[in-house]
Amino acid sequence: MTNKHDLNLDKKEVELKISKNHKESNKAQETQEIIKEFTKKYIEGIQINGKAEILLENKQNLKEIEEGSQSDASEQNELVEEINDQLGDFQFIEDSSIKEEQREYVIRLPSEGGFSYTGQVLKSTEVKEGKGVLKYPDLSVFYGHFNNNIATGSGRLILSTGDVYEGEWRQFPNLEDIFKPLKSILHGQGTFLKFISGYYTGEWKQGRKHGFGKEIFEDGSQYSGYYEEGEMTGDGIMVKSDGQVVQMLNNNSTINKQ
Repeated sequence: MTNKHDLNLDKKEVELKISKNHKESNKAQETQEIIKEFTKKYIEGIQINGKAEILLENKQNLKEIEEGSQSDASEQNELVEEINDQLGDFQFIEDSSIKEEQREYVIRLPSEGGFSYTGQVLKSTEVKEGKGVLKYPDLSVFYGHFNNNIATGSGRLILSTGDVYEGEWRQFPNLEDIFKPLKSILHGQGTFLKFISGYYTGEWKQGRKHGFGKEIFEDGSQYSGYYEEGEMTGDGIMVKSDGQVVQMLNNNSTINKQ
C-alpha cells in the first residue's frame, strides 16, 4: 500500500538536503537550486500519485454525494463504495499463523453493537482469524486481517464520512482512541486520506504521525519531512499553495525561498 502512495521523495533526500544546507548556509545560490530541484521532484511526485489525484480531482463529485447523504444511510454506503472503487480492491495477504484447515468462512456474522463480519474465523467458533470485512452500523467498512478478533497487520478503514485509514494495524492496550471493535490502531507505515481536504502518508506511532511523512493540506500546500507525536518537528520542506518554498530546520526556524 505504501509504495502506491510514494510521492517520489524519500527520507534520505530530505536528510541530505537539510544536512548540506546546515554546512553550507552561506551558499545561498546553491541552496536555492537544491530547493528548486527538490520542489520540482515533489510536485512531479504529487502529479503522478494516482490516489491523491483521485480524491483531489473528484472532490466536487464526492462533496455532492456527502451533502446529499446527511440523512440517508444508503447514500453513506454509496460514498464508502465509491471511495473503495477509486482506491482499488484491498490486497489481502496471507499473514495468519493459523493453518487454513483450522479456519472457515462465515457470511454476515452479527456481533455486539450492530457490527457484521464476513470472512475467516476459527472453525466452530466466532473468533475472527485471517482475512475479513467488518461493517459498522453507520456503514463504515474495514477490510483487513484479524488475529484472535483483533485487527492485525495490513488493513483499510473507510469511514462513512469519507475519511480513509490504510496501513499497518497493531493492538495497544489502554489506548482510549482505539477504533472499536478493531481493538487496534495504525502503527508503522500508513496513509490517511481526509475526505476532500487532505492526505498524509508515512510513519505512524500508536495512531499518530511520527517519523518521516509526506502531507498535502486543505489549502493545497505540501510538506515532506519529520513528525513527532503528530506534529511537524521542523526538519523538512514546505511548499505553500502560492508556490513559496519554506525550508524548515531544527526548532521550526525557516528559510523562505520564492
